[in-house]
Amino acid sequence: MRRLSLVVAALAMSCAAPVETGLTGVRVRVTYEVALDQLAIEPSVGDVALDPQRVPEPARALAPEGEDVVLLFAAERAGATFGARVFGVREGATVAAGAGAIALVAGEIVVLAIQLGAPPVCGDGRVADGFEACDDGGTRDGDGCSRDCREEPGWRCAGEPSVCSELCGGAVCVEGQRCEAGACVCDPVSCPDGCCDGPTCRAGDATSACGRSGNTCEACMLGCAAGVCIGECDAITCSIGCCSGATCHPPSTNSCGVGGAACMACPDGTADACVAGECRCGAGEACEVGQRCVGGLCVCDGTSCPAGCCDGGACRGGAPDGCGVAGATCVACDPTTSSTCGLDGACRCGSNPACSLGQRCDGGRCVCDATTCPEGCCLDGECRSIGAPRCGAPGGECTVCDPLRADRCDASGGCACGAGAPCGTGQWCDGGVCVCDGSSCPGCCLGSECLLGALQRQCGAGGGACTDCGTDPCVDGVCAGCASTCDGCCNGSTCSASAFSSCGIGGSACVACDPARANQCVGGACRCGTRAPCGAGQRCVGSGNAAECVCDATSCPSGCCTGATCTPLAPGACGAPGAACAPCDTTRADACDANGACRCGSNAACSVGQRCVAGACVCNATSCPDGCCAGSNCTTRTASACAPAGAACTACSTTSADRCLNGACSCGPGGSVCGPGQRCVAGVCTCDSQSCGGCCDGSTCRPGNQNNACGTGGAACLVCAIGLCSAGICTSSCSGLTCGAGCCSGTACVSPPTAMQCGSGGAACMNCGIVADRCTDGECRCGTDGSLRVCQAGQQCVGGACQCTPLSCPGGCCMGNVCRPRTAMSCGTMGSMCVDCTEPPIGGRGPAADGCSSSGECTCGIGPPCMPPLSCAGGICQNPVVEL
Repeated sequence: MRRLSLVVAALAMSCAAPVETGLTGVRVRVTYEVALDQLAIEPSVGDVALDPQRVPEPARALAPEGEDVVLLFAAERAGATFGARVFGVREGATVAAGAGAIALVAGEIVVLAIQLGAPPVCGDGRVADGFEACDDGGTRDGDGCSRDCREEPGWRCAGEPSVCSELCGGAVCVEGQRCEAGACVCDPVSCPDGCCDGPTCRAGDATSACGRSGNTCEACMLGCAAGVCIGECDAITCSIGCCSGATCHPPSTNSCGVGGAACMACPDGTADACVAGECRCGAGEACEVGQRCVGGLCVCDGTSCPAGCCDGGACRGGAPDGCGVAGATCVACDPTTSSTCGLDGACRCGSNPACSLGQRCDGGRCVCDATTCPEGCCLDGECRSIGAPRCGAPGGECTVCDPLRADRCDASGGCACGAGAPCGTGQWCDGGVCVCDGSSCPGCCLGSECLLGALQRQCGAGGGACTDCGTDPCVDGVCAGCASTCDGCCNGSTCSASAFSSCGIGGSACVACDPARANQCVGGACRCGTRAPCGAGQRCVGSGNAAECVCDATSCPSGCCTGATCTPLAPGACGAPGAACAPCDTTRADACDANGACRCGSNAACSVGQRCVAGACVCNATSCPDGCCAGSNCTTRTASACAPAGAACTACSTTSADRCLNGACSCGPGGSVCGPGQRCVAGVCTCDSQSCGGCCDGSTCRPGNQNNACGTGGAACLVCAIGLCSAGICTSSCSGLTCGAGCCSGTACVSPPTAMQCGSGGAACMNCGIVADRCTDGECRCGTDGSLRVCQAGQQCVGGACQCTPLSCPGGCCMGNVCRPRTAMSCGTMGSMCVDCTEPPIGGRGPAADGCSSSGECTCGIGPPCMPPLSCAGGICQNPVVEL
């Protein structure tokens, strides 16, 4: 096992080695079974998380037998528990992980051994010790176990997959209870089949605790049967209602029944009335599971279907052909890339995320093959573009070529040097040609072929030209007849004085020093300054002993320089010819072009929020975890672009929602959309004249044709005390005859009419809403000039004038008195003044932003606006191109 040449002291990199004795610290000994080039370490002492570290910097191939990392601490830390989460990294991607802990000892370097295994996968239903506090099989926030598998505040999770219970005042409510105002309570919702003994739900069939529908438990004198006290409540004493214990209850959704039957609680939210002892929603039957009754209609939404999706009015969940969560519209998963629907409502391949472009789902695993990757090759299960040093047949396994012996891929996907095969032993590929010289061949060179140099007719050493010794034998690469008599060097059988063009002494083989790699012959050896000749991709610069080997555009025209070493262009080492190498972001690029620019296939590197897959920039859940995808671009989620992480953006209904919450449309922060007969106003589902043709019972829209809920035009529902409700009017007490100058609100005549109750000739009163401030001649009007009836959508009538206000324009911004939707050119929210984000700021050469967030702030891509002189282009802050 080799120790990394980095000692992390108080988490600050130090090049001091070895570690001194008497210090307090820990030696993290990391072993693994996969090839790695870097370790990412997240250390902690006690409950304090320390700054994460990546070693080594820059990345290099780690020793296969393992690596050590030493961390030093102050002696006062002794006795505390040191913990570390270690991630194994290859080409920028995490491929292994492990964790461990140990107590610190004063004056000692304790050893913590960590074996890396498969990295944890949040959402697979298995809790990874040291990495995850919970795993409920999904990656959605708000259900107790967060998207990164941490226990959310106010929740308690246990088991695998984790089951999370919301805390209520610090405790978990038991069966038969629900949390209300920070306390666990028993009521008709939590205890529909029994009775409530204080906060405890009882079965309701005992003489001492008898009752139904969550009513208070009662003690019976003669006994209890089906929640009713025998002989104390029956059809005779309770003919119009139902019985719970000894009490007769009038029909309601919490106590439904007739003729003295045992009370029944209608399932929560599925009904709005009890008619003839049956739960009803409007004029129909009670709603099915996964629906709720809104305005007399059964609807499916995030409230009624929190763990599933809505297919029309039905709640579905868990099926690949109907996937979604929180009441979102069901989406059919692509059977090529997924096989199941996860608990988070996302399409999945087995327990893993849905497969990427270039993969298919086979047996719960994402695989890459010729079908999915016809123009690339497969590396670690992913489709990669073909290009040196990564070669392979279309759909076959990728092969990493030796960059010294090959510089491109041939037509069949094999490694090649130029138009030919890879260079052989003793050769290296220089500009597409295999060459033999002193840097590659220990023997002698016959043209471009490297020979052993030990034969009489092919004698030589150090990469010099092979010589014919005639009748003399070849000894150690030199003709014997010359070697025994020559003080200089031997060129075949000829003795030459040692010089730059024929360098050597003591009868050794003459070597012609390469002027590009050496500048002098010293002691019979070619030298660049005082060192050995420069290697491939280097040249010797300077004079005398001061010369040194450098890498530049002359010596390295087809690669980039890592220090003084010429490195073939690849995603891990990209740069202009002879310039310093820098790694590409492997999530956004998979190739490096001839000019040293990172590329995704043949295109430019992907933008923020995209991922390079099989040579194409795509947007998916991996690249866009906090947004949704508009085509291949990651977009900040707003009411006009809403979807789960990485899914295709869709627009929310402008009447039923004003924001996107965790990937689902929502009115306000509650997580659900407004139902029929409602509209979303300033984050609240409201019933008014614009949303309801009937009458409003609080925020609920009723048909307005029932005696106990009579009205029209969004006016408040009234109970008709005498007569019947007809066309929203209680007919026996208010009509055109009795209310000619006003309007009828149930049984009452409103005269003179107002903006809240407007109409004439005994018609049903109508609520004008915010678009008017008075009622004139029975019509809603804004102001008194007679020319303006009501304000346009997005305006509010204020002081007789139509204005754009936060109430009228909650989801947009105001440009003058006009409400504009949020865009990059009209950015703002809650009726604030619109701002053009694309306008260059003072001192800037280009736009600082190209988008507008859901909070009404300018953004560049998914980040903040750029600071001058940078400008926003393609969602990235960068220096603008200046034409001279």
